[in-house]
Order: sequence, then C-alpha cells, then structure tokens
Amino acid sequence: MSTPYCFTCGVVKPQRACHCKTCGRCVLRRDHHCPVLGECIHFHNHKYFVLFLFWAEMLCIFTLLTVLPDVIRQLNFNGKPFFPIEKSISMSFVISGVATALICGVSLGIFLSEQVRALLRNQTTMERVKRVSYGSKGPYGDGLMTYDLGSKRRNFESIFGPNPWLWPFPVHSAVGDGYSFEYSLEVPVVKTSECCCCA
Repeated sequence: MSTPYCFTCGVVKPQRACHCKTCGRCVLRRDHHCPVLGECIHFHNHKYFVLFLFWAEMLCIFTLLTVLPDVIRQLNFNGKPFFPIEKSISMSFVISGVATALICGVSLGIFLSEQVRALLRNQTTMERVKRVSYGSKGPYGDGLMTYDLGSKRRNFESIFGPNPWLWPFPVHSAVGDGYSFEYSLEVPVVKTSECCCCA
C-alpha cells in the first residue's frame, strides 16, 4: 500500500485526510467545507457540528410547538379579520417567524438525518461522494477502504465517544487521534496514493 501525498501542501497525508481548496490545507478526517461556518467539518469539530444541527433543530421544533398554537387561536374563520388591525404588524412578524422556523426545521432535519446516517456508517461526506461516483471498485478499479467498525454504536462512538452521558454536550470525546483509523477492505488490494475525495 503506497503512502498518500498531498502535492498542494507538499506533505504526507494521514488516513482520511483531504485537502480543502477553500481552507488551503489538508484537514484530518474531513467531512465537508461548511460555507455557513466558514471552515471544514473534520475530526476535531464533527461532534460540535452535529450537536449544532441537533440543538438548532430542537429550537425550531420548540418554536413551532410554543408559537403555532397561539397563532392558530388568533385565526377566526367567521368572516372577520383573523386579528385586529392594531396587531397586524406584530402578528405578521410572528407568522414570518413560524414560517422561518418551519422552513429551517425541515432543512436542518434533512441535513441532520444525513449526518447521523453517515455517523452510523462511520463514513464522511467526502467518502460517500467517492462511493457514489466510483462504487465499491474505487476510482482506479482496485477497491475502497471502509471504516465501518461493525456496529452502529461503535461507529457513532468514534466521533461522540463511549460515554452516552457526554453525547448531548459540546465536549471533545472522539476516539483516536485523527491520524489513524480501523478499516477493512472491500477488495483485497487498495491503492491510496491519491485522494480523489479532495475538493
């Protein structure tokens, strides 16, 4: 097995590291570059990113559950205006807030479910893109590495850590050092001299 090398940075790359053109460096266990946060999601901050998505989703749900019933109570279907004219501006802000919470909640929910699905497979977004593009044969027809540890719990713990009491909190608990990972091969030989997942 040959050693992966980043010709842009001029360094040997650890397992699962990919070069990010936006950040201008190789990133450990790179999942993707997040334009909203302005940085790559990687080994050291992946848990924080998933927690951010989770708690933002909970905020959207909380907003909908607390505000939506009051908005519905304000509706009057007897042919009268559903709220007094003097409250129209404030109610329009409330209704736009509910709409925003609904749109954000659905979007965040989809993104969060994709992230959790990938965590349960111990797979980064970059690895998933590579698999969709090349299948199990890999870009050179000689196989792909898989980092699935055999159980969804072990895969999840690789980023969230073994202690379930720490899972909801933003404390670093990832297993390992970000440089080497357990893996298996889908075919006998894997060529890793180039990283096709880098973007």
